[in-house]
Amino acid sequence: MCGKIYLFLNHGVYKLDFIINDEVLEEIRQKADIVGLISEYVNLKKSGANYLGLCPFHNEKTPSFSVSPSKEFFHCFGCGAGGDVITFVMKVENLGFIDAVQFLADKYNVRLSQKTENRKEIEKRERAYLANREAGLFYLNNLYKSKIALNYLEKRGIDKSIAMKFGLGMTPISSRGLYEHLLKKGFKEEELLNYNLVIKSSKDSRCFDRFRNRLMFPIIDRNKNIIGFGGRVFDNSLPKYLNSKDTLVYNKADNLYNLNNVARESNRERILLVEGYMDVISLDKSGINFSVASLGTALTQNQAKLLKRYGKQVIVCYDGDNAGVKASVRAIDVLTNEGCAPKILHLPEGLDPDEFIKKYGLTSFEAILNKAMNHIDYKLEIEKKNANLNSTEGLSAYINRALVIIASIKNPVEAEIYIDKISKEYKISVDALRMQLGALVNYKKTPKINLKKDKSFKKADGKNMAEDQILAYALNDEDIFKFIRKNMTSIDFSNPSSRIVFEKMEELYKQDDKGYNIMLDSLINQGLINEEFKKRLNAIPLPTNAFDLAKELMTNIKRWNLIKDRDYINSCIKQAEADIENFDKNQLKMLVGKLYEINKRLKSL
Repeated sequence: MCGKIYLFLNHGVYKLDFIINDEVLEEIRQKADIVGLISEYVNLKKSGANYLGLCPFHNEKTPSFSVSPSKEFFHCFGCGAGGDVITFVMKVENLGFIDAVQFLADKYNVRLSQKTENRKEIEKRERAYLANREAGLFYLNNLYKSKIALNYLEKRGIDKSIAMKFGLGMTPISSRGLYEHLLKKGFKEEELLNYNLVIKSSKDSRCFDRFRNRLMFPIIDRNKNIIGFGGRVFDNSLPKYLNSKDTLVYNKADNLYNLNNVARESNRERILLVEGYMDVISLDKSGINFSVASLGTALTQNQAKLLKRYGKQVIVCYDGDNAGVKASVRAIDVLTNEGCAPKILHLPEGLDPDEFIKKYGLTSFEAILNKAMNHIDYKLEIEKKNANLNSTEGLSAYINRALVIIASIKNPVEAEIYIDKISKEYKISVDALRMQLGALVNYKKTPKINLKKDKSFKKADGKNMAEDQILAYALNDEDIFKFIRKNMTSIDFSNPSSRIVFEKMEELYKQDDKGYNIMLDSLINQGLINEEFKKRLNAIPLPTNAFDLAKELMTNIKRWNLIKDRDYINSCIKQAEADIENFDKNQLKMLVGKLYEINKRLKSL
């Protein structure tokens, strides 16, 4: 009788490939010798009926990790980890349940039954993997025939062992070398176009290799499949790097370069995020073997999930130039949204990791790596460098920006430490800073905003969406923008990204009378909004009642802010009443007065 059914999902393709039932799981447990399997990772010694060793999941000096062959179970008395062979593989290999089952099924020759209706999809993916593998071997063989490539690698200090570890290759100068090679291997032209290994000429419909005369970097998934490629030129021609487009087996937003190597070590303390392929390889040859790179794109949310999964501490180490600083700030926002607390390694003089190590040595790099900045400190430092602290307006603007950053801190004690620092550095009372911060903190329990139905934009069911929506209207209609800037300030926007966009809009408008006309393109160029947003604005007509909707959005945003202020002051009053003997009576009177004013303003909205 068939028990519970588990469904195997292939990476990046949301199709059901295998059925894993209780019988299959039991077969895996029976075939997998738990002592033999764990011995591949842990040095076990016989102790009575069981085996003991040092736990692979936490640091210990005295063995507390026990394996019972009779119960087919492991348990650590130090950290509490325990389970069967599947649980062990999940933990030690950093795999999900389905991947761990497939790992063990492959290792012990347990057949996973395919769902009939998906065999064609599986075969297509297998063909794609095979074509990429053949392409990788073709590039690899060409590498050692190319003096240009070998000279370049020698110049960068990359020896044969490193080149082999990363599977580096070289595309021939001829425009159809790979195409003709793969045709001889039995692949069809249509397949090669779908795998993005060749492109078709618009002039005569002939096919040519996508990559020509480039150093090639195969992109490898955790199952050791080549899923795509990156190619680098040897001169100053553009584009400097050319990357595979998304295919059946490759999505650049869901992968990281070198994750196949980094993810193999369980319980990794640190993972270093760098900009490019050569950064990863250069660091690896120097002994830093825990770096990964995003694939020709800004860091995505899915990539952040991978970083969080495979590293306890994520350290961002982008180039030290202005572009690298901006990319670091964007990466911080993506990572913190995923629940990470990243650190930032800022390299001086605009250097990249390889340049820094060549100039100052590995010891110096490791020293600054160990002193990587807390992401809050880094963002505050960037804001300070860009601020005019000598003027009242400039200092006020910096304080507001700093408080926006502090408002993102979930730990109230940590937030207090930063408030105290700012108070002492700029001689501003802690109470004033706390009051201002209270208007910025996002509370978990907030009322829903009820908006009229608007077909041109998603209904805003939260304050962040309301802020985005009112900015969208402002970017689509100058009169709405003028109304908003007259009746709102940046303080009204609690979402940091919305606040920055609003401030940039203000800045552009003040600089030039024609600033509104270039506003959208300027925001895109600065990386504050994306091209898709522009296309959406251009494609969807502004509703006839947009001005009324904008007014309602503004009212709701202001109401939301007042409610947060009210909640904050109520909490302060409760604290005061709980310790009434030691609390300043004048301050309590002030709080009650402010509460009265807020309730009065709420009623007037």
